[in-house]
Amino acid sequence: MSLREDILVSVCLGEMDRTPSDFALLADFAATMNARFRFWEIIVVASADEVDPLLHLVQDVANIRLIKVRHGTEFYRRRVIAAAEAIGDVVLLTTLAELPRLDVLAMIETAHADEGAVIAKTPSVPLMDRLIATPLVGLGRWAGFNVGIRDMQSIAVARTLLNQLLAHPAKELALRFLPRDVGVTYSYQTAQPAPQPTRSLRDFGRRLGLAQTLMINLAPRLLKLVTLISALTALMSFLFIFYIVVVWLVLPGIAPGWTSLSMMLAVTGFMLGCTSSALCLGVLFMLSRMSQDEFDDVAGEVNRVDLFGKVAADLNVEVVTETQSS
Repeated sequence: MSLREDILVSVCLGEMDRTPSDFALLADFAATMNARFRFWEIIVVASADEVDPLLHLVQDVANIRLIKVRHGTEFYRRRVIAAAEAIGDVVLLTTLAELPRLDVLAMIETAHADEGAVIAKTPSVPLMDRLIATPLVGLGRWAGFNVGIRDMQSIAVARTLLNQLLAHPAKELALRFLPRDVGVTYSYQTAQPAPQPTRSLRDFGRRLGLAQTLMINLAPRLLKLVTLISALTALMSFLFIFYIVVVWLVLPGIAPGWTSLSMMLAVTGFMLGCTSSALCLGVLFMLSRMSQDEFDDVAGEVNRVDLFGKVAADLNVEVVTETQSS
């Protein structure tokens, strides 16, 4: 396999465990990247209290960028920060646990060739996980995302598509599950089979957070549904008011109190329908104008990366310093 010089590749790790096995795995992966691509970088995101044990990576592994974020920054928010900091033509969002099961070089090559995305998926899902994930799939697709039960966390994205995903109002979800309203070419790569890992409290909390984010992003669609129902309520109440007036004018012998009671209910329903519809439209208008673009979670960066230092020797340019000229 020849060395590729036409792609700048960024690999983003939202987090990593501080174990010797993970350090060795990252070093091996960096060697693989160096053997295939001339220009590449690995971005590791860590909270301020996790940075010190990872500082040696900057010295031991080439082209490592260590992004420091605030303590408590959620995993999917870290992925967004890493993707925003990446400068590659192709950006791979992944985890160290999934790297050994994937042909990441093929994912990167395909994403670059198609100018799209390559999503990793697991070959099988246990029955219990399938039952738990089914409601999430429904919520995700209703919210406008291509949520799949077998989707893994690794995804290779071309730069043009990445810019679109980072502009999405729900960046955390857009970088986990591609939005359905984005016209994009994407494909799948099936990972190698592996023993079912033991679920930790961290994984459970991460899934709960993902479900919560999906439900939050359902708000605009729910508001549109409530707006429609409120408008229909107002319309039916108005027709009922018209019916009451016709009955009062045409039919003799109406039961005492029917007209006043019915009119009170109809006017109340009309006013509530109009008010709810107007409030929902106002909230929808505000949501359409709001976007979280500031990455104020980033506290700093540690790196020893000189991606383009190799190019200096290739350029037919002579640099004259002040000392040489004198």
